[in-house]
Amino acid sequence: MQVGQLGQVQLGKMLDRAKNTGTPFPYLRNVNVRWFGFDLNDLKSVPASPEERERFSVLNGDVFICEGGEPGRAAVWKDGASELLYQKALHRFRSSGAILPEWLAFRLRLDAEIGTLERHFSGSTIKHFTRETFLKYQIPIAPLAEQKRIVDKLELVLERVDACRARLARIPALLKRFRQSVLAAATSGKLTEDWRMANGANDEWDTDELGKLVIEMKNGLVAKQGKEAVGVPMSRIETIADGTINPTRIGYSTEVTFKQAEPFRFQKGDILFSHINSAAHLGKTAIYKGIPETLFHGMNLMLLRSNSEKIIPDYLEFSLRHLRGEGVFSMVAQHAVNQASINQKKLRAIQIAVPRLPEQQEIVRRVEALFSFADRIETRLAAAQKIVERLTPAVLAKAFRGELVPQDPADEPASALLARLREARAAAPAKPKRGRRTPAG
Repeated sequence: MQVGQLGQVQLGKMLDRAKNTGTPFPYLRNVNVRWFGFDLNDLKSVPASPEERERFSVLNGDVFICEGGEPGRAAVWKDGASELLYQKALHRFRSSGAILPEWLAFRLRLDAEIGTLERHFSGSTIKHFTRETFLKYQIPIAPLAEQKRIVDKLELVLERVDACRARLARIPALLKRFRQSVLAAATSGKLTEDWRMANGANDEWDTDELGKLVIEMKNGLVAKQGKEAVGVPMSRIETIADGTINPTRIGYSTEVTFKQAEPFRFQKGDILFSHINSAAHLGKTAIYKGIPETLFHGMNLMLLRSNSEKIIPDYLEFSLRHLRGEGVFSMVAQHAVNQASINQKKLRAIQIAVPRLPEQQEIVRRVEALFSFADRIETRLAAAQKIVERLTPAVLAKAFRGELVPQDPADEPASALLARLREARAAAPAKPKRGRRTPAG
């Protein structure tokens, strides 16, 4: 049946500073309405008259549906009568008794998940779920007792789905802390304590300035770049991704020739350091492993070429990544609006803990093994999150097919309830239409 036949639909209060008068009341906006719940942390107030206070009230069982923003997003108010009003960006639905409020919210969520709700929207760029369209929105009706069983079951199942989603959402932060802990152990000697004991390597680690551990530290070639694969392939800030160079995010320059760019050609083991970036991304690193085969050092990234007699490139990159995670680069950087930078002088002075080369090799092996383990967990996490995201629409679809809970032949048919409601509406006296007041005179 159409929503307009199942209850009262009322758009919210128009916000007009020149016309709004009366006592200020907090009101709901579409940003306050989330799926199946409300976020009341950022309520605003609007003056309202006593008549508006009644007309735009928020009562237990009211369903609020977003007209814009994310059209169709809906939640049922369950906290009893309140002082809240609601604005025109929201529809309020009050059931006449043929459907439970949650039934409508769950149906809207199902249609939103499977993409059929968009058919009811107007507008090409900014979508709207207008009152006229919402009144005609079709919703299947089950017997009221069955609706109650389905709603109870859905609330239980979807609560578990949300709990699972929340637990999965915490894993990336745990993996980030795990990787940082691995780097901290690796660059402090704790990761290879057993290795040193087994190999009789009791030498204390040295600490040296970064500038003394590299044979070259330089800025990139200044040349305008484009994304079209024409010209000299060059690194750019976006090329750095998770400690490696992403070959799909390189730039190309036609302002220089390959001969002119030759002094900036990458060698295997070269480390890129983001010395000019936003504060959040300052100090990101990547190590060149030979892919793509031909790549040149572009601007806005510092190139570090390690002294192979003192430090292994991978160990140096892990050390830099650890220092970034500890906030060392942010502390020595110059900060401006939306940007931070580190000059070569300060970068050269950074202290690096350095074990002997054989232990560096063992550290790199162990860190790579532990990071590979974390990568596998991330892969499994992504697969699990996809499964969880499919659960909500699957469970909702099953509910509206009548397959989620057993059906009871003793339930009063929905048609009988609807017939009684139609008879009650027909017998009720007509309400006077709202109109403009005629000025006294």
